[in-house]
Amino acid sequence: MRQSLTSLLLCITPLAISVLASPAQFSAAGGFGTYNDISKLTFETMKYIGPTTPGGPDVELYGTAEEVYHQILAINPDFRIEDFPPPEHRPLGKRYRLEPRCNIYSLANYGRIGDGIYYLKRLPGACSVGAGWGTCTRLSCSYSSGIYLCNDNTFPIAPTCSYMALYAEDILRGCPQDISTGTGRIRGQEFDTDNYNIIVSAPSYFGQSC
Repeated sequence: MRQSLTSLLLCITPLAISVLASPAQFSAAGGFGTYNDISKLTFETMKYIGPTTPGGPDVELYGTAEEVYHQILAINPDFRIEDFPPPEHRPLGKRYRLEPRCNIYSLANYGRIGDGIYYLKRLPGACSVGAGWGTCTRLSCSYSSGIYLCNDNTFPIAPTCSYMALYAEDILRGCPQDISTGTGRIRGQEFDTDNYNIIVSAPSYFGQSC
């Protein structure tokens, strides 16, 4: 009996080790979940790809989620996200969100990040970002509080905007708030096994402002 149990454990252990270790292959260069040398990051304006009317053709618009939302309203004053079917997120492969990493990058205002999530959830299309390790786009930014999508693939990606909001929500819910200034502040990063990630941070960390 002991020999059989030992044999079974030997068979299971390599698989268990493989499953537990697999997220490491999705690490950002320089350390899992972090970009150690931000000078190597590339930033570009977010491109929205999606409809402005229910059943209508896709258009391309540029800016943060809030800016794109108001561009859509200018095109279609009757725009209501409730009139659109839920966007279908197509993963690049068998994928899952990893646990958020907290207390990295610079503190952002908790409420302003919530505002960014609000606008991301009101875009019925995709938020695209270009190809290449550390290629990032600013999904939302206001009052020195930003949500960034960074791509570590060798090809461009266009995940649905509303799905990206879930990563920022994970950071808000899973990371502790800093209340030392009397206002809730938050920071963190969450990876997906599709080799992209969401960062919540003050833009000053990347030499930017908003």
